[in-house]
Amino acid sequence: MKKKYFYTFALLALVLLSQCGPTTQDAIDYNDELIAEELLVIDRINDLDNAMATWNPKEIEPALDAAKVQIDKSIKILEGLGGFDGDNSFVDACLELFKVFKSQVNDEYAEQLGIIKIYNDTPNSYTTVEENRYNAINDILDEEYYPVFDKFSVAQEDFADKWGFMLDYSSNY
Repeated sequence: MKKKYFYTFALLALVLLSQCGPTTQDAIDYNDELIAEELLVIDRINDLDNAMATWNPKEIEPALDAAKVQIDKSIKILEGLGGFDGDNSFVDACLELFKVFKSQVNDEYAEQLGIIKIYNDTPNSYTTVEENRYNAINDILDEEYYPVFDKFSVAQEDFADKWGFMLDYSSNY
C-alpha cells in the first residue's frame, strides 16, 4: 500500500514540476523589461540628436554624457538579466544594439562635437571639409544603426512568436 502512495505522489510531483516552466506572461514581462531599457537608451539618443541640432556645445555635452551613462547602465542591467528560458538571442540582440550606440557616442558623436566646436570657436576654420565630414558621420551613424536595429526587431518578433504573444508597436515608439 505504501508503494502505491509513493508512486502516486511521485507521478503527481513529476506532472506538477513539468508544468513549472515560464509562462507567456513571464515572456511578456521579460520583453517589457528589455523594451523599457531600450526606450530609456533611445530617449537619451533622441535628446542627444536634438542637442546636436542646436550646434551648441553647452547643450550637446550634457546630452552626450547622459547618453553614455544611460547606455552603460542599460548594458549592465541586461547583462545581469540574461536570457529567457535558456535562450539568449533576444537579450543578445538588444545588447548588440546598445553596444553600437555606445560606440557611436564615444566615436562618431564625439567627433561631430569636435567639428561643432570648431564651428563655434573658430568659424573661419570651419570649411567644406568639416561640413562634409560631419555629413559623412551622419551616414556612418545610419549605416551602423539600421542593420543592428533590424536584427533586434527580428529577435523580438521571433521571441514573441515563440512565446505566443503579439507586439504592440503603438506604445513603444
